Amino acid sequence: MKKKSVRPYERKTPLWKARLDRYVLPCVQQALREASLPCQAIGVDYRNGVIRILAEPESDSSRRKLIEATTRHGIMQAPMLYHGLGVVVTRCAYPYTVHVSFDKPSKLLTSLEDKIKLVTIKASELVSLRQAFDQLAALVPAADRVVTFALGGITALNYITRNLLSAVPQGGQQWIAQHAQMEQQFHLFGGISWNKHAPFNFNKAQFLYWLDHLPDVRQLLVFDASFSGSAINKLKKLFTEYALGRDGFPFDSVHLVGIRESEVPLDPEHLTLQPKAGQQVPLTVTYLSVPDLVTEDQNELIGYDALKQDDSFAAIGINALARVVDDADRCVTIAGGGDVAGSVQRWLRDPPRVRPLSNTEERILKEAAVTQILENQRDRERDAVMAMANRRVIDTATRDAELQRIEKRFQGAFMRERAVFECSSSSWRDSPKPFLHQLQQKGRAAAKRKRGASAKNHR
Repeated sequence: MKKKSVRPYERKTPLWKARLDRYVLPCVQQALREASLPCQAIGVDYRNGVIRILAEPESDSSRRKLIEATTRHGIMQAPMLYHGLGVVVTRCAYPYTVHVSFDKPSKLLTSLEDKIKLVTIKASELVSLRQAFDQLAALVPAADRVVTFALGGITALNYITRNLLSAVPQGGQQWIAQHAQMEQQFHLFGGISWNKHAPFNFNKAQFLYWLDHLPDVRQLLVFDASFSGSAINKLKKLFTEYALGRDGFPFDSVHLVGIRESEVPLDPEHLTLQPKAGQQVPLTVTYLSVPDLVTEDQNELIGYDALKQDDSFAAIGINALARVVDDADRCVTIAGGGDVAGSVQRWLRDPPRVRPLSNTEERILKEAAVTQILENQRDRERDAVMAMANRRVIDTATRDAELQRIEKRFQGAFMRERAVFECSSSSWRDSPKPFLHQLQQKGRAAAKRKRGASAKNHR
């Protein structure tokens, strides 16, 4: 029987964390529902000991204060142990509007027990992907509304919107106005094919509802990415069915753009949408082909994961190590951490250098990246325990036991990732010993002392 794969953030969590999720979050969600205060995400910020609420983009300061007061009221409905938790309410900082179902976690976290994932990307693949994104970006100025879907369109959406924002000095009135204008122009929906066999497809219904309530616009630009281009075929079918049930459209034209994995280019298609009554609307379909769609089905490179059962998606912090190699499979740069998706965005905007690293340089960068990943993960887990202890959510005994457990798991994580440090080159042996080697020596010395004490007691 095939063993079911488990995502890193679906592993067993400590009891005190599970109780927080079980006893506090439902009370907060219920309080916000009763007050008719929908939010984009609700979660526990363990590191700071607060309930973090992500309000809708249009929420002003008075509404955010009302959400904060309602959240505190919800916390008071939980057991007294959790009454010391703080509340932080923020607005979505994305330069686009996110359409998701409410009350879902804002970020899915990892742990020291999760193995670091190694991802290899070719520099030429990044170049071809950037060229496709630039062609897509050239179509944006002519569109009044730009729409894409999770998870395939997120990388292109972030690339385009960040480039538009970077052209404006950050922090000034011009930047604020540009950000607000982009929130109105760009829209991200959940995948319309998620739960397609369910009695009710929430994401599809939400997208069609949004179309029905659009103000009159000139052009609607819709794009998505998939290996075979099937995402665009589904969108063509959706718009055709949408037209049959309408007397007219709130847009003058529709442009569908599909980013697909293929070395064979496809000619654009020019179709028409025929409503029950009224004027026909032109539908243009353009295909952008790339040799390798490196981000497709690679959640650590996208930075999000789909919560398909909830018709939603959430940011993730998967610990990963990304290598960029040239066409001869020689490493040119390395990045590691919980935000590899951010590194991919930087590489798309500024391609990495072409000079390959030596074996010694690659080993040193790997060791530094893995060490930083594990130390940052340990610090996050330590901070979470100390924050909850300061809030009196956990007692001193639980705090000390958790800190000891984190340290043991930290050492075990270094031993688990030992393959990253293995090297037979003489230049590497002559360099200072990595931390892992020191840890191994301490472990051998401790085991030797234990064997000696056991033999002495036996005698």
